[in-house]
Amino acid sequence: LRVDSDMFAEGFIATGHSQDGAVRLADAHISGQLNLSHAKLTNQAGRALIGDHLQVDSDMFAEGFIATGHSQDGAVRLADAHISGQLNLAHAKLTNPAGPVLDLEDAAAKHLFLPAQVVCPQGAAKTTRCAVPAHQITLSGLAYTSIHAVEWHEWLHLIIHHTRDYRPQPYHQLAAALRAGGHESAAREVLMAQQRDLYRRGDVGGRLSKGAHWLWGALAGYGYRSSRAVVALLLVLMIAAGLGIAAGHTTLGPGRYATAHTSQALNPRSPCSLVEQIGVGIDRSVPLAPARIGNRCDFDTSSPAGEAFTASTWVLQALVWTLATLAIAGYLGLIRKSNASG
Repeated sequence: LRVDSDMFAEGFIATGHSQDGAVRLADAHISGQLNLSHAKLTNQAGRALIGDHLQVDSDMFAEGFIATGHSQDGAVRLADAHISGQLNLAHAKLTNPAGPVLDLEDAAAKHLFLPAQVVCPQGAAKTTRCAVPAHQITLSGLAYTSIHAVEWHEWLHLIIHHTRDYRPQPYHQLAAALRAGGHESAAREVLMAQQRDLYRRGDVGGRLSKGAHWLWGALAGYGYRSSRAVVALLLVLMIAAGLGIAAGHTTLGPGRYATAHTSQALNPRSPCSLVEQIGVGIDRSVPLAPARIGNRCDFDTSSPAGEAFTASTWVLQALVWTLATLAIAGYLGLIRKSNASG
């Protein structure tokens, strides 16, 4: 089908009884606008509207559009459709008990008007899964310049809770649209949500990989909140200092403590000062910035308590390396992302 001007089908009513669809616009080319506003399409044996590879050189209006289908491929299928202007589905009512209500796989529109309530009438503003059986939508490969009539967190809700399986592209597309509008913080929230969905529905790997992925999110926000790793690193420094103080107050016998002056000090085996105790904890736990206290004050490893404190510093060293790596990688990643988006 080819239409060299506008195609108006406002209020159009069609009923089908086959898998071929109530209305077929597959491979159609509309040189002007396509208006399906307030049309009513019904097909209890298949799709209501088939628009695979549909090309509209202007806008496609489907405001108040009602479509009822019964197909695993969607009640309304616009796979690989290209709309040069806006695709407007405001106030549309889509129903399909057998599959997604709307299939926009690999479709493209300059401006997308798709209120979240079209797909999720009750829970669009929530961050959790909907209590009622959720309508599904296919968004993989959908490209748009901007979205309208929907808040970004509502669109994110649709991606997380109303798609069949995990796909990274819908997240990247939403983040790109938000960045283009100057909403960098919201874009980072979207990309963090992508990583959480990858952990929940995607293929991260085995238990070790999933554990590392979870730790990456908890400590560094998947590279988008590296300040978390910096705060955690400061906390480890405080723990290291506290470990040295605790060792300095752990008695091993008369006049002996778990930290003591070494043979290089003026008074070997004598108690260390408070500053020296803190220095020992940091020196042994934080290899990135040693305090060099260990030459004159150190843990007394001839005792079980001293050995236990020493072993504890090894754990802190591993944490320091992990947190420092996450923080540096996160900041470098943000710099690369900023340069790429700029």
